[in-house]
Amino acid sequence: MKNTDKTTEAKTGQGWQYNPLFELGTVVATPSALELLGHNMVDVLISHADLEQGELGDEDHNSNVEAVECGLRILSKFKLDGTSFYVITEWDRSITTVLLPEEY
Repeated sequence: MKNTDKTTEAKTGQGWQYNPLFELGTVVATPSALELLGHNMVDVLISHADLEQGELGDEDHNSNVEAVECGLRILSKFKLDGTSFYVITEWDRSITTVLLPEEY
């Protein structure tokens, strides 16, 4: 998960401003995902909302690009400290869930 000029922009006196590719809705996470990610949660959500490829293959990544355009479910897969986890935003952008594969 990287921090580039594209993903965040500092504005003097106004804090951080971010323009995601899609809305996350309400963000929820399982206790296991919270334990794994801790303070990295914001970076993970930014990476997801930027459609960073993470652990996805090209076909799944391309499906996410299409999902943003067509209003479908978006699924990201990342790895932290050797442990994989998913970030899923529902088609209606009402909720984003962070969880481990065994909790899916």
